[in-house]
Amino acid sequence: MRPVVYTFLVTLICFLLLDRVPEGRAFEAIVTAAFLLPYTTWRLSRAIFSDETWATRKFFGYAIPVLIWYHACAYFFDHEAISVYAAMLMRITTISFLVLSIIESQRGRKDDLVKGRIKLRKFFIYFVAITGLITVLSETSMGYTDLLTLKLVQRGAILIFSSYFLIVNSQWRDHFFAKKPQEPLATTNQAIIDRINEVMADQQYFKKEGLTIGQLAEKLGEQEYKLRAVINQEMGYRNFPAFVNSFRINEVKNLLTDTGSAALTIQEIAFEVGFSSIGPFNRAFKAATNQTPKEFRGQ
Repeated sequence: MRPVVYTFLVTLICFLLLDRVPEGRAFEAIVTAAFLLPYTTWRLSRAIFSDETWATRKFFGYAIPVLIWYHACAYFFDHEAISVYAAMLMRITTISFLVLSIIESQRGRKDDLVKGRIKLRKFFIYFVAITGLITVLSETSMGYTDLLTLKLVQRGAILIFSSYFLIVNSQWRDHFFAKKPQEPLATTNQAIIDRINEVMADQQYFKKEGLTIGQLAEKLGEQEYKLRAVINQEMGYRNFPAFVNSFRINEVKNLLTDTGSAALTIQEIAFEVGFSSIGPFNRAFKAATNQTPKEFRGQ
């Protein structure tokens, strides 16, 4: 995840320097980097709020068409007949990335187990919405004084957010570089962990389709916030689906190696352990074993 973080910081700094650098090659380089800020904001939100990984090659591969698109829009600024439409397309693209960032910050919110990240979700959506609105207003036809004021407010808001972001995420490993599952802390609620394993493994409660942490808390007779803390801090899982899938994948491996289940198809096994569709099952299995279910069964 380091390329995502570093690229975001570079594009952010370049954006803040736009009005301070005279025209020339340096300015063109800074503008090019600043064009990527909406894209890197979206990618950063995905890196923070979901535990999915994106290869560095894929990250920069998507950045290239984004740059081409922004430069194409900027090229037509000098053509009076279509400059308005070019500016509109650029704004729409920027807003689209900001909307995607907000969606990422809310997706999986109910399943998140990382306490600091749950709090950050609320702040992030307000920041993106406010700075996005200010950005759009600063690019509309307004008087020079108003435009300058809005730009100052916009950059100030971004600086405040960035400072806050760095402070609350001073332990970068916890949010960006943690292994999956992360290293659990010292166990202080072993009794709860034993009951969790009894219900999930022995009673196979993981087979319940659409299982939520609220349902598991009710089943155990525990408060949901406490169960979140135990699963995250003492069992080492950053989100609830990863926790549930660990039990499901173990059962899948047992079924794939059991001669008595040889007649079952991989799709039937996926549905048997609680997956609702084959796509998420294949991704979860490969993430856990570095093999497809078919490859695992073949061995």
